[in-house]
Amino acid sequence: MVKDRELTEKDRVRIKVLHDAGWSFRQIGQDIKCSHSVVKYALESVAGTGTYRMRQGRGRKQKLTDADVRHLKILSTSDRRKTTADLQVELNASRAESEKVSRMTISRRLNEQGLKGRVAAKKQLLRPTNIQKRLRLPRERKHWTVDVWNKVLWTDESEFEVFGQNNHRKSGEVEHGGGSIMVWGSISGNGVGKFVKIDSIVNIKIYHNILVGHGIPSGLKLIGREFIYQQHILELMDWTNQSPDLNPIEQIWDLVDLKIDCIKVSSTASLWEQLETIWTDHLIHVYMPKCIELLQSRYLCQQTVQLYLIKWSVRVFCNCLSTS
Repeated sequence: MVKDRELTEKDRVRIKVLHDAGWSFRQIGQDIKCSHSVVKYALESVAGTGTYRMRQGRGRKQKLTDADVRHLKILSTSDRRKTTADLQVELNASRAESEKVSRMTISRRLNEQGLKGRVAAKKQLLRPTNIQKRLRLPRERKHWTVDVWNKVLWTDESEFEVFGQNNHRKSGEVEHGGGSIMVWGSISGNGVGKFVKIDSIVNIKIYHNILVGHGIPSGLKLIGREFIYQQHILELMDWTNQSPDLNPIEQIWDLVDLKIDCIKVSSTASLWEQLETIWTDHLIHVYMPKCIELLQSRYLCQQTVQLYLIKWSVRVFCNCLSTS
């Protein structure tokens, strides 16, 4: 016998017909596959209401009224970082103990309102000055062609660790990352320039030596005397902070980091050897022209979409390059 099964309208009609035919409650229950008490209550309901349909509005009422749901929606949309646990605390603060709602109840009501829980995408913190500069630079360079972008020498420093990030370590693994290397590199649309390991803290003197000894020679070799230096002196190109999606060398560092993660290194010496190999790898040279072309389209998109930050993931381009 099936328990807790809701009788359909067809079942109620059959119960009435069989009862009028002289069947007992127990016989009807065996035929319908329910208890004799269910048959009795069904006949009483039909006699009392005059209909075979189920009564509406049965069961426990929802704890959250329509007004509560509207208030909950306002709380959620006013701060999109709030979790259901945060909303639960805020909503239950003014409710009696018997009227408190669970986190799952809040989640279901928000889903009904079209508000789905999502993990926030990792992105740069853009202050108003950063946003204004991100819009101003594309407007000034919207007419730049790929040939002009190829005249820019991009330089930057980056740090690589032997065993990855320090803050992600399982029990028993090497502590403090096992050592790290600070490197300086330069790139342009024509390829990669010099790649230098920095053995000391970068101050004005060290940076000047890197610029004179490696930066300028790289620009002359890759571009010529008309090259534009992305950072300091020479022909200065104004730049905006917090914009790695507009800086090709940031994408190159990400690409190098991804390739290093696939290689097992046990010392800073082996790490440096692998970094040098990756820097001269064919993939980097294939990626650079496409990177500059995408940079030009990125600047045009920045002007078109105004304040919206467009995602530009190097991992997508790596997949494209692997198939090319």
